[in-house]
Amino acid sequence: SRRRHTRFLPVSWARRCVQETGPTDYMLKEMNLRHGFNKVEFVVNSIEQGKQTIHCTLHVVNEDEQFVICDIDGTITKSDVLGLLLPTLFGINYAHDNICHLLNLIRQNGYHIIYISSRACGQSGMTREFMTQVQQGEYCLPQGPMIISPDPIIPSIRREITIRKPELLKCAILTDLTRLFPHHRKAFYAGFGNRDNDAVAYRCAGIELERIFIINTKSQIRQLMNPYMKTYRMIIDHVNHMFPPLSTRSNIIGNQAN
Repeated sequence: SRRRHTRFLPVSWARRCVQETGPTDYMLKEMNLRHGFNKVEFVVNSIEQGKQTIHCTLHVVNEDEQFVICDIDGTITKSDVLGLLLPTLFGINYAHDNICHLLNLIRQNGYHIIYISSRACGQSGMTREFMTQVQQGEYCLPQGPMIISPDPIIPSIRREITIRKPELLKCAILTDLTRLFPHHRKAFYAGFGNRDNDAVAYRCAGIELERIFIINTKSQIRQLMNPYMKTYRMIIDHVNHMFPPLSTRSNIIGNQAN
């Protein structure tokens, strides 16, 4: 279930936040955050533009939880460009078949889904709205953190199209995320992408090669270190083998240790 909690931060923090790249431990403690989703608002008052508000969610998780990373453009959608334009301009669902069903089954097995994209920060609202509208039969995309580029549109396009190095951003993001967890354990279990660049980024998060899945525009999936092509439907049929329920997996690891 979705849990949201809103706190208003002291005005004195505004000056400090200008120089901070992230909240301090004291700030986080004062927010009285709850496990799961917490709604956060950044409010700026401007003489020219008046009150401006930016909405986001802050996610609180346990240090022993497991995550599956899922790229958005070309992985959830069938195309990097058309996947952005068709739903936005024409309301056309351009998602790969069965992606919603698969991600829901993975979530039911105890894994959290983290969505990642090279889209610019100015596209965050559009992207968030798109994610809530993807529906296939009875399934929608499961809730999870959505992380996109902090850069404006032009630098993001340059990195994606001109220099063709989107993995630079994703590697930086995932490396930062890994630092949130103890060094002795791997928090990221698997990753879904649509380019070899995604595989490079997922390796930065410590994901094993056999748990990196790359999908093409024909909805064919290759698992690194395994040339046999799959589909999301085929992974669904073997989801408990490929993504063992965490309670069962913990018991197996405990028995092996004994």
